[in-house]
Amino acid sequence: MKAKELKILRKTLAKLNKVDYDPLVGFPTELLSIASKRDGDQDLTIRFSPSTGLSTVEFERIMSLFLANMEKMYEESSWGLEKEEKSKELKHTNARFLLLETSGTGNLAGFVHFRFDYDDCDAPTQGVLYIYEIQIDTSFQRQGLGKKLMHLSERIAKKAEVSKVMLTVFKKNHNAMKFYEDMDYEIDESSPSKHNDPTDYEILSKRT
Repeated sequence: MKAKELKILRKTLAKLNKVDYDPLVGFPTELLSIASKRDGDQDLTIRFSPSTGLSTVEFERIMSLFLANMEKMYEESSWGLEKEEKSKELKHTNARFLLLETSGTGNLAGFVHFRFDYDDCDAPTQGVLYIYEIQIDTSFQRQGLGKKLMHLSERIAKKAEVSKVMLTVFKKNHNAMKFYEDMDYEIDESSPSKHNDPTDYEILSKRT
């Protein structure tokens, strides 16, 4: 990438990463409100927050849900799990969250942690929306909520005019791999498997 193009891209990402930038502004209300499919359950709403806008309680809920769903898988992976490092990742100033909450109570049913970033930090060619985590509480799974959050993330990427959505997934997480494949995500050219690197994860992507 030429120096001038890189400068423009850097400015674009800096603008998207401003704390006061809310990517959900202008989105229709029906995209951010979900009727529960279960009798007696409250309806769900989606709201946006930068990491710096999270309360201590909200962050604890995010961390607890991540651990409930992924702790064992991380511990068994080549990455391992350093809870302090994961906490720092979630609190990074560029971390952005879509919070799926029960209406009225604000209990966390799921979340997406994403960032606006370069496609490759060492040799950037374009801006992307990178999904670090998407987690749904077990009591709210199998309602299509993960797909709704992914579709919303893709719309955010398109609105921000970044060229694609990227994410990392463990190869042994077969349900997640199938989930992303069904949503037309493909192995990205930057993924280790494309370079004969037998790691235990893939980098997937989808053009916006």
